[in-house]
Amino acid sequence: MLVKICYNKDENNHQVGGNMQEIIKQQLKEIEIKEQVTILLAVEAGSRTWGFAADNSDYDVRFIYLRRPSDYLRLDKMRDVIEWQLDETLDINGWDLKKFLQLAYKSNATCFEWINSPIVYQARPAEVGILQKVTNAYFDGKKSVYHYWNIAQTNYQSSLESSEISIKKYFHILKSLLSCRYILEIECPVAVPFDDLLKFMPHEVFLEFLGMLIKNQHQTTNDYLVPRNQVIDDFIAVELVRVKAEADQLKSQTPSWQALNHAFLACLNQQGLSRKRKV
Repeated sequence: MLVKICYNKDENNHQVGGNMQEIIKQQLKEIEIKEQVTILLAVEAGSRTWGFAADNSDYDVRFIYLRRPSDYLRLDKMRDVIEWQLDETLDINGWDLKKFLQLAYKSNATCFEWINSPIVYQARPAEVGILQKVTNAYFDGKKSVYHYWNIAQTNYQSSLESSEISIKKYFHILKSLLSCRYILEIECPVAVPFDDLLKFMPHEVFLEFLGMLIKNQHQTTNDYLVPRNQVIDDFIAVELVRVKAEADQLKSQTPSWQALNHAFLACLNQQGLSRKRKV
C-alpha cells in the first residue's frame, strides 16, 4: 500500500512494531555504552509521526543526550552530534543537550518536533519534563512559519519544470504549508498528525489529494510520480504568497538565556542524583 493516513493518535503511536521497537532500544543502549552518554529522549521524527509512512519508509530516530559533567569542562571541545546511521531501514542521530538548548533559543522548529513527538522510544521523565516546559516557552511563531514556508517553497520551486511530481513531494509541500497555517491560527508549535492539519485545507483540495492517494494506493513507495494536479498547484501557489505576507507581519522577540541555562543545570543535577542512587 502506498500510504496510510492515521486518524487518531493511538494508531499513530502503534506505527512502529514491537520487534522494531526492541531493535531501536537495543541500538540506543549501544550508543550510551560506546559514547558514554545518557540519552534523555529518543523519538521518531520521520513520516510515521505524521501518519504518512510508506512500505519502504525508514525509521528516523532522533535523540537528545547528556555527557558526564566533567566533559563540559574540557578545554578541547567534544562533538555535539552523534551520527549512528546503520542501514536503509534505521537512521539514528542525536544532539548533545547543550546543542539542543542552543537551537531552542533560536526557536528551531526541529526542537519542537522532537520534544513533542507522539512516538517515543526512550525517555527519562524528570529531564523530559524540564525540557518540554522550557523548549515550548521559547516558541517563536514568525521563525517557525518561515521554517516551514522555506521547505514548501524549496520543494515547490524544484518541481515546477516537470509535468509530474511525486506524491511524497506533494505531501511535504502541503504538510509544510498547513503547518504554517496551524501556527498562524493556533499560535503554538506543530505537534499533531497530518489529519489534524487537514481542517486548514480547502475541501476541494482535500478531495483532490485524497483521490490521488486512493488512485495510487497499489504503489509501495511515496516516490511514485503522478501528473501534476491543477487544483492542488493553484492552492500551493496562492498559499505560499499568503503565508509569507502574514508571517512578515509577525513580531519576534529576543529572549533571555536564563531559563535554558537553568534547564541545562537541572538536567546535569538530575543525572548526578540518578548515579548516586545506582551506587
